[in-house]
Amino acid sequence: MMDKKKKTISPPPVQKTAADRYTYPVLDTPPAVQAQARCRENSAGERIYSLNYAGMDIASITVSDRIRSCIRFYSDSSMQTSPLIQQFYLSAESPVKAVVTLHMRHEAICLRPKRAGDGEAIFAQAGGPLIYGANGFYGFWEDMLIEWHGASWRWLGDRVNLREDGSAEVSFEISLNKRPFLLLLRPHYYSRHMGYRYYEPWKKRPNPKAVSGWCSWEAYHMDVTQEKIAFAAEKMAELMPYGLEYIQLDDGYEQKMIPPAADGKIYESWLTPNKKFPGGHEKIVESIRKQGFVPAVWSNAVVTNEAAANAGLCMKEDGKAFRGDWIQYILNCTETTLREHVLPYYRGLRKFGYQYFKTDSIRHLYFDGLQECVRRGLLSEEEADVRFRGFLCCAREGIGEDAYLLSCWGMLTQAIGLVDASRIATDANPEWGRVQMQVYETARWFFAQRILFTLDPDHVCARTELEWARMLLSFVSLTGGVYMLSDPPESYDGDRMQIIRKTLPSLEVYAGETGPVDYTTPAFCWPAGQERTPEEESEAFFDDGRNSFGTLWMSHFCKGDRKWAVAMRIALSPLAEEDVPLDALGLDPEGEYAVYDFWQEKFLGIVTGRLGMRALPLGHVQVCALTPVAKDAPTLIASDRHVSMDAVSVIGCRSENGSLTLRLRGVPDKSFAYLIYSKQACDFSTDTELCVESEGPLYRVTVPFGEKEVKLTARQRGKTD
Repeated sequence: MMDKKKKTISPPPVQKTAADRYTYPVLDTPPAVQAQARCRENSAGERIYSLNYAGMDIASITVSDRIRSCIRFYSDSSMQTSPLIQQFYLSAESPVKAVVTLHMRHEAICLRPKRAGDGEAIFAQAGGPLIYGANGFYGFWEDMLIEWHGASWRWLGDRVNLREDGSAEVSFEISLNKRPFLLLLRPHYYSRHMGYRYYEPWKKRPNPKAVSGWCSWEAYHMDVTQEKIAFAAEKMAELMPYGLEYIQLDDGYEQKMIPPAADGKIYESWLTPNKKFPGGHEKIVESIRKQGFVPAVWSNAVVTNEAAANAGLCMKEDGKAFRGDWIQYILNCTETTLREHVLPYYRGLRKFGYQYFKTDSIRHLYFDGLQECVRRGLLSEEEADVRFRGFLCCAREGIGEDAYLLSCWGMLTQAIGLVDASRIATDANPEWGRVQMQVYETARWFFAQRILFTLDPDHVCARTELEWARMLLSFVSLTGGVYMLSDPPESYDGDRMQIIRKTLPSLEVYAGETGPVDYTTPAFCWPAGQERTPEEESEAFFDDGRNSFGTLWMSHFCKGDRKWAVAMRIALSPLAEEDVPLDALGLDPEGEYAVYDFWQEKFLGIVTGRLGMRALPLGHVQVCALTPVAKDAPTLIASDRHVSMDAVSVIGCRSENGSLTLRLRGVPDKSFAYLIYSKQACDFSTDTELCVESEGPLYRVTVPFGEKEVKLTARQRGKTD
């Protein structure tokens, strides 16, 4: 047992700077008030209608012709008081073009203001692309969603314009006529319209970093030891250059009794590991850091010692502590208990060197613990919320603002603003039902991705069926979920290791759509009665033999001069061949796109209007890159480094005057192929040796990598600088 006279461990100071893009300067809470509408004429005789919110014109409409218009503005434009909805209405007696410009204070993203419907892909995004048909613009600081309807429109540009002052701006053209153009303003969108009342992004946003690592739970369960953690860190070191960052110790290191004695402290059970870890946390952390990984650790909100529970640590009824389902004895979460028992526990783990914290049974602490106290009349609903957030506040204070905090599990409104990630589904394992669940529940909660927090589908098991592993790892990487492998390292054979390499790291992807959750789709549960086959498991969810919910995904990317998208089709049940309309993927149906199938390593040609996708057996996946074809320069359409094709090794892209210049950073001592499409013959240059193969307009350029960045230039013949 820990020496009780020893001083509690204090966390290191947290370093904050104004340059931290996720910690804003001190700003007042944006008001939930209507924007003030104005109309003026500029020197060119154009009429400009503007909406001013919190001292800034967040929307303006410029109409060039002197055509009589009808407008609804001032207080008459506010349709509802709480949550506030404002409708800006504009029409014209004759057809006329107008330009709409939207402006937000800080970072902003394009959002479709509804969830994907039948036949539509779920939208994801990275790099601020403007998605075809996505008629919404969301500002984080304002928590403001602006959406538009009515008159036809088109984007002016292909991405969110980030200004020098940090603000964000987009513009689009509308075809104004007697059919009204409607602009809807929804301030405090997630906090009030969606009901997530603790979401206050003007104060703090969750850390959006992409997480990739290895977790001990599904590998070893409670048989984890000091030696096994060291072994895993050593074996997984091969994957560090590909983006694996964390080694996470899960359940099995703590003492059995929490706290260890009736008069003891909870932190004693966690800061002094059991006999399977004779070197203590110092040796655990040392073995992880030795291989270059960042140490991560699991913890739990349970109390198991009945005597300690009755001594005043836990909730009581009629003078006796009682159990809650799954949570055992219910920690009372008073300020005194949290300060004496919980805060030192998190401070201590951080002091040992852990930087990633997975806190388990959070769902059970709330639903099976504190809410049980509400049902028994021991707490009010408000007090239950206060105590629950008090627990998480203690965790955050103990680990510091710079550490990563994952709440496990369940979508808990009360955790928003305190945690960086949330596990949104039940326990995963290699079985088909659990793999299916990870996709299904991610689809349900995807509107929250990197807005409320990062989604954790639970650990991913690559030792499942090979095609299921290919599907799952592709999915988690492209949707930006927490990518935490959890298998015995020796189970990673050559094929599985290759899949892991090509899907690491997970990406910093944001939701590309919003709107309420569809609760009519069933949540995952364990099969009733005897075990079901994978086919029976799917049929239990999708009796029509198909699944439109979670089957089709579209990730839109912007990087440098490059804009591309990745379509992913997932067979949660067997899927037939299908021609998918490009507009259902957020692409211009009149545009020309070069298509490359990543896992089949096959160029599918140039498409317009529709994308043909192949039949898939249950558990299989198809991943295709779609890249707009440049008319006067070579076009990078894919690479074999990463399933995103390629948001990882391509760190810069510039296209001009018949040439394409790429800045590349690969894995040292490895080579990767880059697929470049050009209607004209090309020459290639770089400061390293290249292998160039061509077939018609498609070039396959293989680049070897060392420690330094590589600059690759493709220039169409006949073009000069």
